[in-house]
Amino acid sequence: MFNLSMKILLSRKKWLFLIAGSIAIVLSSVASIFIASESVRSAIKQKAQNTYGEHTGMLTNITETKKSLLKRNKGISVGVYQIIGKTKVSSDRFATVGWMDKKSILLGHLKLISGRFPEKPNEVAIESAYLQGPLKNWRIAEKRTIKIGNSTKSLRLVGIVKNYSSQWSVAEDFEKGVNDFPNIFISKQLTTNYKKNNSFLFKYNESTKDSFEKSIDLINHYDQQGTVNSRLFNNGLNQCDTIRSLSITFQLLIVILSLFSINSLILYFTQDQHKKLGIMKSVGASQRALYRIYIYQAVIIFVLSALFSFPIVYSIQSLIIHFSYREYFSNFMLMIEMVGMSILLYIGLFFMILFLFLKNVKESGTLHVQELLNQQNRVSFSERYKSIFKGFHSSYGKLLVKELFSNPKQFYLTVLILCFSSLTFTFTNYIQKDNLYSWEGLKSKYYLNSQEAFSFKTQQNLKVLSHQGLTFTEAEVKKLEKTPGVLYIDKTPFMEDVETLIDRKMITPSINNWIFNENSAYKTYNNKIIIPDVKYVLLNKDDWKNIEAPKKYKDLDGKAFIYNPVNKKNTNEDKILVGNTLTLVRLYKTPTGMKTSQKKLKILDVIHKPFKYRVSPSVEIKKDDFIILMDTQTAVKSGLFHGFNELEIYTKKDISHKEKMNLDKQVKSLSSTFPGSLVQNTSQLIKDDSKIYNYLKVLGMLLFFVSLILTAISVTIMIFSKYQTQKRQWGIYLSLGMSKRKIMQLVFSEIFIYVFVSMILSMLICCIGLIMLPHQYPLVFYFKYFLLSILIEISFLIIGGYIINRSLQRQSIASFLRRDE
Repeated sequence: MFNLSMKILLSRKKWLFLIAGSIAIVLSSVASIFIASESVRSAIKQKAQNTYGEHTGMLTNITETKKSLLKRNKGISVGVYQIIGKTKVSSDRFATVGWMDKKSILLGHLKLISGRFPEKPNEVAIESAYLQGPLKNWRIAEKRTIKIGNSTKSLRLVGIVKNYSSQWSVAEDFEKGVNDFPNIFISKQLTTNYKKNNSFLFKYNESTKDSFEKSIDLINHYDQQGTVNSRLFNNGLNQCDTIRSLSITFQLLIVILSLFSINSLILYFTQDQHKKLGIMKSVGASQRALYRIYIYQAVIIFVLSALFSFPIVYSIQSLIIHFSYREYFSNFMLMIEMVGMSILLYIGLFFMILFLFLKNVKESGTLHVQELLNQQNRVSFSERYKSIFKGFHSSYGKLLVKELFSNPKQFYLTVLILCFSSLTFTFTNYIQKDNLYSWEGLKSKYYLNSQEAFSFKTQQNLKVLSHQGLTFTEAEVKKLEKTPGVLYIDKTPFMEDVETLIDRKMITPSINNWIFNENSAYKTYNNKIIIPDVKYVLLNKDDWKNIEAPKKYKDLDGKAFIYNPVNKKNTNEDKILVGNTLTLVRLYKTPTGMKTSQKKLKILDVIHKPFKYRVSPSVEIKKDDFIILMDTQTAVKSGLFHGFNELEIYTKKDISHKEKMNLDKQVKSLSSTFPGSLVQNTSQLIKDDSKIYNYLKVLGMLLFFVSLILTAISVTIMIFSKYQTQKRQWGIYLSLGMSKRKIMQLVFSEIFIYVFVSMILSMLICCIGLIMLPHQYPLVFYFKYFLLSILIEISFLIIGGYIINRSLQRQSIASFLRRDE
């Protein structure tokens, strides 16, 4: 029976390769999306874990042991570390001293530049960024003296650890040397002299969502003494989940859309074999035997499709990776996993194809032998469409309506698939373009934040920081400004705990509007009104000439400008402010208790425009906040300013590659001693942010072309099969004077109607969608993608029409009229 099945298939080689090729397109598309997504996900996960550690969270300074923590929490991996204290490594930098067990080192993905981790009491390893000050040029095997707290230790360096602590997530209330991570690693034996609580790195080996929620629950159980590894989740695991969701969605869409096209092909394929089935039935073949023949044919076709798909899979998955992430990770275990999952995927798709074969052979089983021999699958015309048919008076119109509605389901499905394909093409481009719009016009090349998160409490309506924030010093920023290739650095002072006070009588309508936009009532301190959410800008003497101001001022010491974005209602309302004073106040902790610093500033002018600073003819900095602008030296003398926490670095247009590399090194070096700091290379950030949207676009393009190719094939086969079924009727028309050109006009008219109806439907949905959705570009911008999708659809369907035309032109009128014996 297998040989007979093979012979029947080989007797119609074109059908065999057409259906096998169509199934191969589906197999390769689904498999390539899976393989590409898994490779990319593995690369993202590996990169995130190497950068931010594998742990899902940390607990700090709790009275637990590793054993008790594991006992309380099942299904968790735990590493223990301990913070002993801190030691000064330069005038304004401290290094945290502590130890880590092997599991913590493993969970943290800590890497050694050279040497090893300490094992003996007199051994030490150090994070490379902290080889400065008295520890500068410390070599492996060399002894140095380190002061830890009140004691001094002579320790031998045995390892240099690659910088890691500045990239890890830290708690909002973190304090250097208390609840961060070791920068100087000592052995566990040396910690016996220090009675300190344990800290832990922990990992939940569950789904991203469950791991995140359970990590939060565990931290809350210990009174929030710790933090979730938010950077691992935000920059790694969440992105991996997004990629998996997108991949599964597009795989399902490809399978669903191709299901209709493949079903049509199998339907016409089985109809083409009706005569052979009739002959076999006439000589005694049972329905069971026919089922076996079709099962064998399904197996043969699927195996051939799988063989065709293997080289296509490699090509498509390479293209997906190349046009999206351009990074992948692979190892032996991952390859085994992907091969196993691909086999399961292929098996699932095989049973889908087998079901379609058996469904169609079951329908053929209802036909009598004579019907099968005569191939009587006449094109029926539903009664409900006869009113449309009667509405046309010309014979051409009647024939066209008859061809269109001879198979109404196929007509509607074809229109819907073409509609869905063009919408997919348009909206994936819309999502990609709109989400990347925010990066356009961004001029800065680096963004640095010394401390992303900090905690505070409110006392007397003033913010009081839990711990003094980590900042970049003025000297460090000046050194960075002198780095070759740097054009300008926009500096944000760390003045989060500084409030602006103003007398009640000086409240103008515009200031009043600003206050009540932010608060529901006045907040006061010492009978003065607090202006909320004020931002502070400090400028050096040479920078003042580049700001937009009504006039130039010389004496700036102890003075300030107010930039209020709220438009003034009265042209004279600012007279009460100019020449008067406002007060800056800061409430802060000291070892002896709470202290207050205040500074009065004379108001030089009030400007009701956004703050603008012209860096160069092509670069302008604009800020829309309520801003107090003052001279840097005024802020330094006031005692309210201790450094900058945000830096935006602008580079020169003609910066060389060597200067770029040097600047990159300087930036990373500056931030490497700030736990929980943020360093962003803007160019790289834009590339990284665009990858997920490029991935979505690539999958949308793949879905568009796969569905379009299969739809074009099924439409071509559908029209060709109708022509084959009715060829004697067409032969009569030809013998009565109809030209073959007229038949081709009908074929292309039918194709045009498919495209036209789908275009009207998709255009309506597209217009409604784009009008309702927020968009950054004019609607015309998105319609060029819509029109492009329509042109591609027309091109593919015209190719199908051309194939039918060639087949038609090769046949004579006699071949149309001839009855097969």
